[in-house]
Amino acid sequence: MKKILIGIFFLGFTTLMYPQAAFEPDSFSTKVEALTSTNASYINTVFEADMSKRIDYLESQVAEYNIKEDPAYKAGTEFYSVTFKEAKAYKGTIMATYDANGKIVRTTERFKNVKLPFEVRNTITKTHYGFIIQSNVYVVNYSDKGVSKKFYKLNIARNGETKSLKIDPQGNII
Repeated sequence: MKKILIGIFFLGFTTLMYPQAAFEPDSFSTKVEALTSTNASYINTVFEADMSKRIDYLESQVAEYNIKEDPAYKAGTEFYSVTFKEAKAYKGTIMATYDANGKIVRTTERFKNVKLPFEVRNTITKTHYGFIIQSNVYVVNYSDKGVSKKFYKLNIARNGETKSLKIDPQGNII
């Protein structure tokens, strides 16, 4: 009887615990559905599940931007280049080219010192044990023609020895 009461007591504590939720994919998919179909393909191409929130934020600003409301918009111009920059100390930029209808034609994205995805950190630990990441740059080159590249440029060091690496978001060394 004593064991049953103790068991029920501990079972009561476990129901009071909350699960950990690191990422809510439903909130992002709702945002993609709210976008115009014009730039949804851009978000679907550049989106990574384990991406830094600051990158997600700036990429969503690029996708939601309406070139027709820009003061520089003139009917008859074929392409428009717009540069988006992160605020304050962050060093991220996206240079986007829009067509006259507001569709993103291509982007060049660079973000310095971002949070690395687990797969990238895991690859560095396995292949370069003992090295410390000195700096990183996340680079995305998007094209609406279907050829898009995403990778991290990393500078790592150990005991005075430095190396430069290129790793894709899935953790493959390029």
